[in-house]
Amino acid sequence: MKTTGRSKSYAGPPSKQGGLSLMEVLTATVVLAVGASGLGVLQAGALRDSRDALQRTEAIVLAADMLERVRANPGGGYAAALGDGPGTVACILRDCDPRQLAEFDVATWKCRLGAWTEAPPCAALRAAGALLPEGQAGLPEGDGAVAVDADGRVRVTVAWRAGVELRRELVVASRL
Repeated sequence: MKTTGRSKSYAGPPSKQGGLSLMEVLTATVVLAVGASGLGVLQAGALRDSRDALQRTEAIVLAADMLERVRANPGGGYAAALGDGPGTVACILRDCDPRQLAEFDVATWKCRLGAWTEAPPCAALRAAGALLPEGQAGLPEGDGAVAVDADGRVRVTVAWRAGVELRRELVVASRL
């Protein structure tokens, strides 16, 4: 028997399947759809958390601003409650005593919080140059309160709406 240097390889019977079946394609489509919807839910949650963080940061900045105003004018008698609108004292082009300056500070602060942005006193402060002319929306339904105790403790509260039924509140307290 004579042999040559070549050997034949045997691959087995020919395959009958030439592509993917319909069930495999449907299964892959369902898996991709579930994954995409999961990513959508994650993205929506990230956007919500980002908005909440931005609103909380804005509330902290606004509370710190009022706290610094109280420290700069300790004899002003700062007082404001949630739900009280801004006053109309304008200390831009005239001298004000400490009490008037406190009223002016509270009025400009209330206008910047958000709930009172379109109120007539805020329009007057905007026209006088005490507020930015536009683009200062503040927090959604943002409002604030300031209380100074007799022993020098200051409590600044900022409240806003963070959804349909959710109301958030930030309280900063300090001693003068």
